[in-house]
This record gives sequence, structure tokens and C-alpha cells, in this order.
Amino acid sequence: MATTLHRCWEKVKVTVFKVTGWHPLDRSDDSDVAGKLYDAFLSHHHNDSQFVIRLLPALENQEPHYRLYVPDRDFMAGTLITEAIAGGVNSSQRTIVLLSNDFITSDRCMLEFR
Repeated sequence: MATTLHRCWEKVKVTVFKVTGWHPLDRSDDSDVAGKLYDAFLSHHHNDSQFVIRLLPALENQEPHYRLYVPDRDFMAGTLITEAIAGGVNSSQRTIVLLSNDFITSDRCMLEFR
């Protein structure tokens, strides 16, 4: 599923935006998210890391630029994984879940999902 989405990502993103004028991270009501460091926490299974690496430039470097908390990249060394997840989620306005079979069967990923 992730591979298919990756192949079609630009077409999907452009089509959704053109048809609806909506982008997944649009800020329609930010009253409850003021002061958050990140636009979104990106939750994914480590087996999907290569897909995430290919996806990040489109989200972070192209207009509009989004600030993403990516666990593999942004966890502070020496922090307990549960504290790091909670900190990342709490410092983000939204959560993006890259749903894959590996994600669904992972206890750590399901902790992030909750």
C-alpha cells in the first residue's frame, strides 16, 4: 500500500488540492494548537523508514513548508521511548499515521496510535 501511494503521491496530493482546495495539514482552526513546535508528529513503523525519507522533502521543503516531528530523526538520545513519543505528540499540532501491515502488528506503533 505504501509503495502504491508513493508512486502516485504527487498526483493524489495535487488532485485532492485542485478538486477540494484542501491540504491534509491545512490550518482551519488553530485555536487549540497555539504554541506547538511542530505541525505534525509522523508515526510510522521502522520498516517504512525509507518511504518516510523519500516523503519528507515533499512535506518539509516544498510550499507550504511543514515542520514534522519524525521519531527516527527527532527523538532525543537517552530519553525513554514512551516519554519521547508523548513529548513528540504533545509538541505537535496533529498526528500523521503511515498505516502499514508492519505498523498494525507493532506494539510500539500502536502505543503511538493511541
